[in-house]
Amino acid sequence: MRTAAVAAVMGVLASLAAAPSPAAAVTPPLLFGVATTLTAGSLDRIDQIQARVQAPVGIVHWFQSFPQALLADRAKRVVASGRIPLVTWQPGVTGGGVTQPAYTLAKLADGTYDAYLREWGRALATVPGPVWLRFAPEMNGDWLPWSEGVNGNVRGSYVRAWRHVHDVVVAAGARNVLWLWCPNVPYVGTTPMAGMYPGDAYADLVGLDGYNFGTTKSTGWRTYRQVFDRGLAELAVITTRPVVIAEVGSVEQGGSKAAWVTDAFRAMNANSRIRAVVWFDVISAGRDFRIESSASSAQAFTTTLPTLTRLTRATTLSAPVRSGR
Repeated sequence: MRTAAVAAVMGVLASLAAAPSPAAAVTPPLLFGVATTLTAGSLDRIDQIQARVQAPVGIVHWFQSFPQALLADRAKRVVASGRIPLVTWQPGVTGGGVTQPAYTLAKLADGTYDAYLREWGRALATVPGPVWLRFAPEMNGDWLPWSEGVNGNVRGSYVRAWRHVHDVVVAAGARNVLWLWCPNVPYVGTTPMAGMYPGDAYADLVGLDGYNFGTTKSTGWRTYRQVFDRGLAELAVITTRPVVIAEVGSVEQGGSKAAWVTDAFRAMNANSRIRAVVWFDVISAGRDFRIESSASSAQAFTTTLPTLTRLTRATTLSAPVRSGR
């Protein structure tokens, strides 16, 4: 049986199936989330972050790869806590490199994995509330086996794979899923995003991943706007779907992370198209993106997040629901 909180979420989602009025679209709510280390049966880390930043954490983000089964019990616990599970589903073996012949886009589209996709669809359907599913993200780069131009993947194969995966999962009963299409922020050499968009009939939300790597990379220190403005502008041409900053983070090396955090969240709060922001609270490849990488960084979150005028809880977040085809 659905809880009252979950019923409220679903009611709001359904009400947004129709296009919002211009007035309603001016100041939509903003949801803050985190991707962080989780133990098998606990959301303690999420509660700790929420207490530290003194603002609601409405999204819990984690990663799963083929051929893992959906962590359905975790998703149910997230929903029960009044939050939204965001699952990044990666069609390849983690750590397997770019060339993985077993996981080409053609195999995703030709039915090779349909039994596995149906298992996910049935498992997703058991979650008593919305699940955001971020399938095969950062596809416009060249470092993942589901990108075009690598692993035997040809132009146009990403869209075909996405649509097939979507249709099989939905047909298996997963009608509580909001599909999040999420490229990396573009830079010189990335595949143009527009040719990889599956269309509004196949995506409820669109996203971007972007980081300030500071002096840990040759790109040097980059502001939030330098990282995201080009990608946001390109998304605006592709679709009017709401935007999720699905991965964002900054290192300490090369500048003031505290100032970067403050500037980034104020800018995202001012952009009405951005509906959710998910901080990458992880050490990755030796780079410390965590909220508490320093006392000044942590304080920036604590000072800035509670002042955001659009920040809200999961039960008031709204997003479009596609009509059936």
